[in-house]
Amino acid sequence: MPAEVHAYVSSAPLALAGLAYALLQIRLKPRREILLKRLVLAGAFLLWAVVQLLPSGPLAVSLGDTVIAAYVLNLYWVMKEVALLTVREESLHE
Repeated sequence: MPAEVHAYVSSAPLALAGLAYALLQIRLKPRREILLKRLVLAGAFLLWAVVQLLPSGPLAVSLGDTVIAAYVLNLYWVMKEVALLTVREESLHE
């Protein structure tokens, strides 16, 4: 598969996942704080799709690092939420 075609094949599912997740969240209408957090995740997928189409270079590296930072931030939020839910569950069972 030619490199240019491969870039689009790699980019398309990432873009579709990001777009679908963003549209789902807008339709679900969660609280503003939750919506913003979820849109960060959707944006990370969309940005990752863009990175797939960029030529190698400083811009692609910087944007790739931004994608990683967004995923790490999202994982932190998930871990924090799980920890809070665990504490609440444990207090109910005491």
